[in-house]
Amino acid sequence: MGATVILDCVGGEYCEKNIDSLAMDGRWVLYGTMGGGDIKGPVLGKILRKRASLIGTTLRNRSDVYKTELITAFAHHALPLFASGVYKPILDSEFPISKASEAHKRMESNLNNGKIVLTFDEWNN
Repeated sequence: MGATVILDCVGGEYCEKNIDSLAMDGRWVLYGTMGGGDIKGPVLGKILRKRASLIGTTLRNRSDVYKTELITAFAHHALPLFASGVYKPILDSEFPISKASEAHKRMESNLNNGKIVLTFDEWNN
């Protein structure tokens, strides 16, 4: 078993965890290297054993037309699945904006599993 697709914007030390989590014949899409560009461990051998596809991409050097088409396709195909509950975002924690520094410390310490959300409710009072 495992994930059929992994979307990875971190790279670095997560590479081995990603390949270990990937299903046979799975696809690993690397679109950023926030954790660094170096790979340690037997990642390449595991990619071969799992017949995995590693796809590297970035939006940085893509045209505005391409980016617009990508956003439109996402809105058309994925947003309805989020709205219906088929897709669910993974939320780690919420912090009021006044505690943004605590949220950032949580992220820097790599304690989160999912998104950290900043709320702005206190600004509405």
